[in-house]
Amino acid sequence: MSNQSNLQPNSPGELLLASLPDDVLLDILYYLNQIDTISLSLTCLRFKEVTRARLYSRIYVYRGSKLIPRSYYVKNYTDFTQISWHTFSRMLEDKECLASCKMVYFVNDDVLDVPLLDRISDKFRECMIVIERIRKSEVQRWILRQPDSPLISIHCISSPTTKVDPVRLYIKNLTISISSEMNLPYELSKYPNLAYLFIEKLQNLQGLPQISVTGLRISELREFNIDDFCGCFDISRLTSLDLSNVSQEIIPMAPRFKSLRKLYISNYPQIMSEFAEALPQNSLVHLTIPPSMIPSFLPVALRHSLSLRCITSRSRASFIVPGDSSQVRKLFHQFESHLDMFPKIQYVIWKHVALQVTRDVTGNALGFAPVDFHPLYFPY
Repeated sequence: MSNQSNLQPNSPGELLLASLPDDVLLDILYYLNQIDTISLSLTCLRFKEVTRARLYSRIYVYRGSKLIPRSYYVKNYTDFTQISWHTFSRMLEDKECLASCKMVYFVNDDVLDVPLLDRISDKFRECMIVIERIRKSEVQRWILRQPDSPLISIHCISSPTTKVDPVRLYIKNLTISISSEMNLPYELSKYPNLAYLFIEKLQNLQGLPQISVTGLRISELREFNIDDFCGCFDISRLTSLDLSNVSQEIIPMAPRFKSLRKLYISNYPQIMSEFAEALPQNSLVHLTIPPSMIPSFLPVALRHSLSLRCITSRSRASFIVPGDSSQVRKLFHQFESHLDMFPKIQYVIWKHVALQVTRDVTGNALGFAPVDFHPLYFPY
């Protein structure tokens, strides 16, 4: 019997799977692993088209090692595909335009140049191009020139720019690597609608314009002044705060951080502890703690026991990897004995290796269990 005949209904009332709308089929495919999805795509042209649309909705281009271990990738994912740079280059030569693709992701711009980016944007129209780390000035200029804001995910700038591009009005995520030639207040003034700002290697906050972001990270901040900080940022709107340098002056201001949900202060664990305990009770959802703070962070966590969902250390990225979870369990052993006091806690993470809290049917915590690799596993 042919594959096509297998798809025919046995009775008038039996639903023909291939006749379902695309959105319904795509939802069904979500529950299949990649091997089963590919097998289904071989049965008929209809399934081939739908599975292709799902697998190529997001493309992760890698060079060298894969972003995700193959064994886990083929077992769990059907809504994106990771392909090598060689395979992606061959895709650019095909005449067919992948209209279903919504995002093409590159870790960096090592192999990218302006002619190649033009080809990619022409091939993957209406697709978001994401470049995690931008080093080349010509790539930066190409990104800034794009008139169609859906193409752009974030801006990363490391050198002075001279043009006020209309697309910057739509940018929500900005990373700035400070250079000696850069006029930081001038650059920031071009982004009036930022939601997240990451600044690397900043001397101080003097002279910066008012920036109404909700997410803020500043690494290697040499001088911290609370008046400059509050004059630059609307602290009542901040939901995520990641600083390398603070002073005791921030502690009395804690009640004004009424929207703060994620916190990390890397170099001053004592100040971070006192600041977190002074925040509105049960407000933090995600707490990142310095390694030296692990043995003594329980009082801080108890201040937010009804809201905390994730505790991490030596890890900022929103992905986790396979690893020896025994070290994580050893570090968080004391915390594990108090899990019943944290009804919403889901993960503890050390160096991207995670343990997940397991619970019985009534919601009582049973303990920790290892978590497999997942690049988008926890949303906090």
